[in-house]
Amino acid sequence: SACGPEPTLMAADQVEGLAAARATEPVRFNTTAVALHWATVSRGLPGPFAVGGRKFMIDLFRPFRDPEGEDDGPMAFVWEQLGNQEDCWGASGRSSTSIEAVAGSAQNASQGPPAKLVPLGTRLHLVEAVAEEKVRGVRIWWMKGAEVSAAEAASSGSSQALACPDPASLPVEALAGVSLLLRCDPAAPWPTPVARQDAAGEVHLERLKLARMGAEQKNCHGQAPVLSLEWPSLMACPACRFADFAPQPGKCRGDQTRSVTFVRIRPCLGGAAPPPGYEENCETGTISVTSVASKVVPRRYAWRATLFVIVAVVLGCTLVLYAAHLHRQYRPQFLADGGL
Repeated sequence: SACGPEPTLMAADQVEGLAAARATEPVRFNTTAVALHWATVSRGLPGPFAVGGRKFMIDLFRPFRDPEGEDDGPMAFVWEQLGNQEDCWGASGRSSTSIEAVAGSAQNASQGPPAKLVPLGTRLHLVEAVAEEKVRGVRIWWMKGAEVSAAEAASSGSSQALACPDPASLPVEALAGVSLLLRCDPAAPWPTPVARQDAAGEVHLERLKLARMGAEQKNCHGQAPVLSLEWPSLMACPACRFADFAPQPGKCRGDQTRSVTFVRIRPCLGGAAPPPGYEENCETGTISVTSVASKVVPRRYAWRATLFVIVAVVLGCTLVLYAAHLHRQYRPQFLADGGL
């Protein structure tokens, strides 16, 4: 059955210092738009997506069975497709580089062994909003049940699993699950190029890649790491807020003044426009009130407002004079008729 996240996710900015003081408004993500963008660009194909030398079948929120498997087989959101990869990994999960292993792998590849799908994410674990200093987006986590079994961890070398190695270098048996970061990229091309499928049936989605989640090893889950995928998208960007802009002083001029403009410092798209720039003194930092007023109220609007006031005053005076003229003209006749 299909399941999905809330249409809108919110997160607090993970920033420090003065930036944190300005960022009081939460960051909002339209998860419905992000999921629709993925479905549109991927052409509704679950894969197999070719990513970093590996192949994955992915459906964000709808688990599915192995098309070549049994009708009552297991269901998963993410599968990894294995060909003759088992010939390249030893029993301990370490890559073999011997001449015999390479020759045997090439011979098996020429025979074209059938591809095998291994479930990598059987449970939708979490859909979270990411609002870090330089990284924003929506991350989806899928896990392989509760935890990786001790036998699976041992098959890849328990010391490696405990040390949390790079997940991209580990076989599927050594992983606890997989995550996909739909990352905000305001510079991503639009319209986004759709996925293409080659003659072998592999799906190539531009800029979909294996990613590392930082030196602090956030990709660990229990004793086994989580494989991280990343795909940049305009639709993963939250609307800009005033807190997403910061002043940037220009060069000082001969009169010891400079222009200050506001630039975007965090990934966002649309929403609030940058605040108006201003002029300031280079030495004292004093802001020119005239320059601020001219930015807030453009010069052409000031002239229009002045002209409107003049026309309104002239029209008002004309009406007053006309009323006085009527009063003087008809007052004698009014009194002669006895008034009211």
